[in-house]
Amino acid sequence: MRRGGFVLNANELRRQTFDKGAFGFKPDEVEACLSKAADAWETMENENKELKEEIKKLHAQIERYQEDEESVKEIIVSAQKLSSTVVHDAKIKAAAMVEEAEQKSDKMITDATAKSNKMIAEAEEQSQKMMAEATVKSSNMLKDAQEKAGSLVSDAKTRTETEVLRLKKMQKEVSAFKSNLLGIYKAHLDLITKLPEVKDTKPEPSKPVVEDMPEAPKPQDIPAEKLEKPPVAKQPAEVKPASEPKTVESEKVVQEQGSPFRITITETKNSPNATNNANRPDFKSRFSDLKFGEQK
Repeated sequence: MRRGGFVLNANELRRQTFDKGAFGFKPDEVEACLSKAADAWETMENENKELKEEIKKLHAQIERYQEDEESVKEIIVSAQKLSSTVVHDAKIKAAAMVEEAEQKSDKMITDATAKSNKMIAEAEEQSQKMMAEATVKSSNMLKDAQEKAGSLVSDAKTRTETEVLRLKKMQKEVSAFKSNLLGIYKAHLDLITKLPEVKDTKPEPSKPVVEDMPEAPKPQDIPAEKLEKPPVAKQPAEVKPASEPKTVESEKVVQEQGSPFRITITETKNSPNATNNANRPDFKSRFSDLKFGEQK
């Protein structure tokens, strides 16, 4: 910046001097103000230089953009021409591909039709052959089945007759076994009935339990000498009074030889001190209501 015939800049402001006069400004304040002004001036000059450089760069960019714009316009025109050419070529190629695909599909349909007709003919021929073989096999199988069925029916009749005879024999053996078993059971109950009972305790009578065996062998007749004989009750020599009667219970298992059943009998015995109760007028047997044999 030119002022008064010289260039004004930050350095000139720092070197500027003033003459002293009466009642003038203070030199220190003037120098400080000039120093600040010089600093501000220098800052402005630097910013101005930077702005000028940026302006130059922007002008250069604008020129390049203008040149690029022309190139872009040329590229757009070329792209439009190329796109038209590409679209035209694509349409031609698409039409050719469609025509070729139609030809191939027609050929594939023709070939598939011929193959399917051939397969159908072969399948029909094979099915007829299989039907003939199946008819022969079924006839043979039916004949064999009829022969086997006749043999099985004959065997079944024979087995049925044999089983009926065995069943009747078993029923007779069971009836005999039942009679023997009831005799043994009655003998045991008679023996138990003879046992004395204390009226005050009133023990509950035990019921005989019949358990089924897992397997039932054939029943056999039991000789009379092998039947279990009931023991003879012995009378005590001397009856002694007791303060409290004692009752003893024991279980006895009775099983007939060759029988599928087993009977468990629970015997209730009083202590020897209470044996005279059977002779009492108010004594009553716990088994007086039991009956044996078939009731009518």
